[in-house]
Amino acid sequence: MQNIQLPANNSKKVIEQASVILGRDGLVVLPSDTVLGLLAKVSKAGIAKLDKFKKRRSGKNYSLIFSDTDHLQEYLDISEDNMKIVTKNSPGLFTFVVKPIKIINKDIDLILGSDHQVGFRIPTSELMRKLAIKCNFPIVATSANLSGKPSVYNHIELIDQVWDKINDIDLIIESDTSAHRQASTVIDLTGPSPTILREGSGKLFS
Repeated sequence: MQNIQLPANNSKKVIEQASVILGRDGLVVLPSDTVLGLLAKVSKAGIAKLDKFKKRRSGKNYSLIFSDTDHLQEYLDISEDNMKIVTKNSPGLFTFVVKPIKIINKDIDLILGSDHQVGFRIPTSELMRKLAIKCNFPIVATSANLSGKPSVYNHIELIDQVWDKINDIDLIIESDTSAHRQASTVIDLTGPSPTILREGSGKLFS
């Protein structure tokens, strides 16, 4: 499919179009609260397209995107202690890694690691959170750059890096932001206390 390009400021049209494309297992690029993001539906076809575009081996973990903690609890049941930390730091610039007590939506089994852990974000980006709640299926996000390549922050940088693969993206939500922010801080909540796996933009309140 030839990709469609929309400005980020037309949020209603963006959310409608993006939710339809994601529902058809397409790939969507949009500005996030950190680096430029690449989104897909949690489905065999959606994850396969994401792996192919990123040039990543299959089985690589991706982070779920939720609108808020209520939305999170429609998909995952996590411990009370973990929920307190997530609630205190959400929305935020964090990716949390948990071992769920229960997977409520079985589609998520597609992205579970061999250790039964899963990552998720409740971003500060209102656009991303509105899109997550609009979709009635789980979605994942990753950085829009190719594996091993520098992060990209707007659609111009994206096109420069992936010009030969650009038509693999079904929707590009354009952003002219020049702010270069680090990726999210990754917090491991699977142990007795929170552990930082990757330093990033978020500063944790434990």
